[in-house]
Amino acid sequence: MANTTVFGYNVLLKIGAKTIVGTTSNSLDINKKIKESITKDDQGQTRAKAVGNEISLSVENLATIVDVADAATKLGRDEVIALALANDPVTITYSMAGADAYTGSALITSYSEKSGAEDEATVSLNLRVIGAFTIVAG
Repeated sequence: MANTTVFGYNVLLKIGAKTIVGTTSNSLDINKKIKESITKDDQGQTRAKAVGNEISLSVENLATIVDVADAATKLGRDEVIALALANDPVTITYSMAGADAYTGSALITSYSEKSGAEDEATVSLNLRVIGAFTIVAG
């Protein structure tokens, strides 16, 4: 089988069982948590070890008001604001066509809207994974 590249429209973030409608871009960042120490035994040399990961995701989308017919499967602007204000963890699934998906709990750390006079309004959402971010075999 040949290697496959993936276009951005094949990358998807779900909150619960719903997709965020109008997504234009998203990102996944995994950063190591590093613990450093110096002991007398180390003779002044710093030791470092990885002690976990800090995982964050962001999504930007067109501000979209979801029609009643799509409300069971899609999240629009109003639903996302309600989740951001609730302060409760949400279940997320991050997937890419042809690859494994990952799932876990996350906190919505920020929400913002931007709009120009002649541009479509956009919504940005940032999330931080809390706990495990586990693979869902694809």
